[in-house]
Amino acid sequence: MHTATAGKADGLTIQAGLAQSDSFVVASCHICNNRNIKIMANGNNLTSCNSSILSSSAPSTSGTGISLNTNIREVVNNNDDVVNFLLETKFSRLNYDDKLFIVKLKPRPQMKNLIMKNKGSRGNRGFNNNWYDKYNWLTGSEKRNKLYCWSCLLFSETKQSPWTSGYDDLKHLSESLQKHGNSEQHTHASLKFKLFGKNNIQDSIDSAHVQSILKHNELVKENREIITRLIDMIIYLATQEQAFRGHNESRDSLNQGNFRELASLLSKYDNKFKVFLDESSVFTGLSKTIQNELIESINKVISEIIENEIKMSPFLSWQVDETTDINCRSQVSVIFRYVKEGKAVERFMGFFDASEGRTAADLFNLLIENFSKYDITNKLIGQTYDGASVMSGELNGLQSRVKQIAPQALFTHCYAHRRLQVLSYRGGVINHPIIDY
Repeated sequence: MHTATAGKADGLTIQAGLAQSDSFVVASCHICNNRNIKIMANGNNLTSCNSSILSSSAPSTSGTGISLNTNIREVVNNNDDVVNFLLETKFSRLNYDDKLFIVKLKPRPQMKNLIMKNKGSRGNRGFNNNWYDKYNWLTGSEKRNKLYCWSCLLFSETKQSPWTSGYDDLKHLSESLQKHGNSEQHTHASLKFKLFGKNNIQDSIDSAHVQSILKHNELVKENREIITRLIDMIIYLATQEQAFRGHNESRDSLNQGNFRELASLLSKYDNKFKVFLDESSVFTGLSKTIQNELIESINKVISEIIENEIKMSPFLSWQVDETTDINCRSQVSVIFRYVKEGKAVERFMGFFDASEGRTAADLFNLLIENFSKYDITNKLIGQTYDGASVMSGELNGLQSRVKQIAPQALFTHCYAHRRLQVLSYRGGVINHPIIDY
């Protein structure tokens, strides 16, 4: 009897992860060479019973006595049944190193118990080991007492063949061996067997894929740094209210426009940016299309920030005024005023095309279409326009229509327009210079 304390003692090694219940585990005994001994757990001490008595009740993957924790190299070193091990653990589940180790094996068991009894007075027919020399793919399992195809056992995708499930008909062995050797299934399996280990294609593909991902990520990082510079340039010009484009942006032009000239200036002090501008053939970021796309992207980000601020504010007011662009198209400018962190802030919401109609109804529909998402019915408490009847009319003007959906939205005449009217009036009635001393 062998005993074990704290997992290993007296030639006994505990196999972790094979406990069948709280009362026992599985161990390997290096003295009696029994790898499936049930160990009774008693506190911190583990006491084994006689291995010859308990080996019949030891847990295994089937009735053949191969432990789930058994390594293929242990099977070979102990002269165990390799074929039986593969039938239980499956070749496809092993790691690459174990697969490579197995492929190099050529198990040729004696198969002394594979006997076929003949009828009559003739003797019994047994397996002849010379079959191994004639068919080098032939192998067998003494524990299962059957013959197998070594290459099909490892690489065949079809498991219904008798040469993967086990063959024991010695009477028709010669005919069956010849037929299987010429089968398509065996040909494919043999080809995989011959090529396996020559070059680990999967490792090469994985390595190339990893390198490709790393290279791509590095390129993405560099491109993001370039885009950051372009965005900063756009924000700078917009903050300074400078025009982006020039009248002549060709390479020979003395002034290619603020955006291109600013990019040229930065490239003198930023080598990475200079290399990008000089060598990039697909995307340089200086075209008018890219400029407009970046401006739209920045506008989208800013709009999302403003939208979140408005949603957090309990009240808001707006100022709306009509103007025309350089093409004399009518458009409406909108400014929102609301409280953020206890302070009143103003946000320019943008210009909106009003060329399709400039009536009070048209302007009202335009505002509702663009700003109803801000819950103006409950939040809008103030509205400011100029003195035009379309905007400030108490009966049919824009302010009256807004009050129908937001009664708390008080109207205030724009003070800037009032000052302009005062100055215009004073300028019209004064016909002589005013001299101040």
